[in-house]
Amino acid sequence: MNNWSTILNNARTSADIIAILRNVLAQLDSKSFTQIEELFQQTDLTAQQKIEQIENLLFNTQNLTHTKLTELDEILEAFGSGQAGQYNWFDLFITTIYGITQREFNEKVRYKNLKLQDYVTSAQNGDASLALLAAMNAAKIKGATSIDFEAYDYTFKTPITINALSNVTLEASDAILRDVNGLATVVEFTSATNVRIKLNSVIGIDDYTRHQTVGAAFQFFFKFTNAKNCQVYDAYVTNKRSLVQFYDCTNCKAFDNALTGFLPAVNQATAAEINANYLPLINISGGKFNKAYNNHADNHGSCVLWGRDSVAPLAWANTGTNLHDNGIYGSSGARSIAFANSFDGVRGTGVKQRGSLNLAILNTLNNCNVSVGHTGNGAADTFGANGFGNLIALNASSYSVSYAYNIGAQDGLLARDSMILFNTTMGHSGVGDFAPIQSSQVQGNFVAGNIIDAHTADMGILFGGSSGRDRNKSAFLALNSSCGSAPLARTLNGDYLIAVGNQNTGTGQGIQLRYQKKTLCIANSAAFAPAIVDSSSYPNEDLLIIANGGVGTNIASIATSIVEGNKTTSPSIDVTTIAPTRVNVLVRDLAGKPYISALQGSPATLQWKPLFDKPVTDSAMITLSSTSVAASGYTDTTVAATGAKFGDHVQLSYNQVPSNFDLFSFNAFVSSADTVTIRRRNVSGATATIGGCGAYVRVTARV
Repeated sequence: MNNWSTILNNARTSADIIAILRNVLAQLDSKSFTQIEELFQQTDLTAQQKIEQIENLLFNTQNLTHTKLTELDEILEAFGSGQAGQYNWFDLFITTIYGITQREFNEKVRYKNLKLQDYVTSAQNGDASLALLAAMNAAKIKGATSIDFEAYDYTFKTPITINALSNVTLEASDAILRDVNGLATVVEFTSATNVRIKLNSVIGIDDYTRHQTVGAAFQFFFKFTNAKNCQVYDAYVTNKRSLVQFYDCTNCKAFDNALTGFLPAVNQATAAEINANYLPLINISGGKFNKAYNNHADNHGSCVLWGRDSVAPLAWANTGTNLHDNGIYGSSGARSIAFANSFDGVRGTGVKQRGSLNLAILNTLNNCNVSVGHTGNGAADTFGANGFGNLIALNASSYSVSYAYNIGAQDGLLARDSMILFNTTMGHSGVGDFAPIQSSQVQGNFVAGNIIDAHTADMGILFGGSSGRDRNKSAFLALNSSCGSAPLARTLNGDYLIAVGNQNTGTGQGIQLRYQKKTLCIANSAAFAPAIVDSSSYPNEDLLIIANGGVGTNIASIATSIVEGNKTTSPSIDVTTIAPTRVNVLVRDLAGKPYISALQGSPATLQWKPLFDKPVTDSAMITLSSTSVAASGYTDTTVAATGAKFGDHVQLSYNQVPSNFDLFSFNAFVSSADTVTIRRRNVSGATATIGGCGAYVRVTARV
């Protein structure tokens, strides 16, 4: 409008007032303006109802003070009474809202919303880059808050850079933005603040042929360098390049964007096709507190990438299908969070985070080579580790290939103090050591509460460290469950491991111990196989194995260890030959009777003997007849006692006290194999007769 006073002071109808408010309220914050625009488009409301709702929106606008809102309410009451033309109300309105004169307001409105098409000249030779650069420079000079891309096909031919742009929205609706020259970066914003790029539009229209001819170098349509609080959203990308890179930015966001490439189905792509469909939709390089959410990528490289030691990047609710590289890839950084993302068909890793203090939680991964992977990314710390404090929790993986969940080595260095908690996995197809869960760390290895369904690997969990300095220390393996034919877990090269409450409900074994020292295994179980398995081929030392339950328990080559309270089948324990120094192993049979290891014979072999006296023979009553015995003489009675041997204990009891009992001593002992002798000796100093009685003997084995 060129003459506000003439138009506004002659406003009479509701339609006039709505037209006025449309222009005035455009000066308010963009959120209120968007709500008002949506309100104008509603056909089921009367003009008066729209005015009332506009009034409510104005009351909620954060830029208005309570006093200003009160004055505005008085003005709007004048609208409703039909008295608008009787007052110089617009001058009051402008002064109340903005604190400027009507003339100043007219100048501001004139330059508030720029149109890109107004900056197109013939000299630009159809280069939308030059038009956009001119429009952005004009926005800086005039204080404009938006640049509108109308519904045209814009061709960008030249890379452009704009410095220190602030508080501007680039908004496109149903437009097409193309880069025809394969530029590394089309539009770069340096030191921008509060710049928003709302692209309800298409970035490039490529076909399969073009995707085959473009190289693999990083390319971005938009790039923000050292920017703050900037946003890119609502774009649909159909060419090879990344939509945006945030380079050393703070609190910038990319959301509600989509990328479609031309990558064939998994395992069917050629090298050229992979090379031409490689780049991520969103690229975050360095900086801190940047975010990518609700983005989608398919038939391409990755959905979200961050690196260069990005601090606290956040990626949530992103999705993707048929991706060559990774779903989310944090190549380096710390304190990143990947939350509630979902990827299906990833040749690399669904969620991959390198560095320290990273969290992957509540992600859903299907048909990925690795579902979730954490490693370090840096030099060795004082613990000889690379990466620490990472957490993989509450994720769901199906049909992974190499690993479902992995905390592993990077640059030859293991991680430390990281956890894999309460995840599920099913249908894992890895073989050998490619277990559904692998956690290899130098210390603080914590794997608990995971559920492992059908898989084809040699074990459900591969857990521990490696030899030498990388032995895993202070680890915890607890409450994991498997139902497969393979062992639930195999532990390697560890000191101070605690394994508690793990179970295998399938046909496989419980926990295989290999090269473990100072380890506690308690309350683990296996339904149809041994719960704890040790082999002389992988000797362990200093184990405490208590209250485990399985069908048979294999324990061998254990040095100075205690194995107590485990329920096993007969024979009481399955133990192989061990070296003479590897003794002192305590077990119980199914009846709860304790046994301890002993070395017997030459060469020495391990045998099991009762820990405490155990009855061997309880005889029937034996009749001891009355007899006369000379002074210091004795009389013997022999009793058969099957199993009795030298050194066993013999107890003697009577059914009654014989006459002259106090003149005799009674003794019973093993006199030969399977034979006990009862000896009655006269200790009176003269010939005496001992009365007859009934007697019993009990022979107990001696350890």
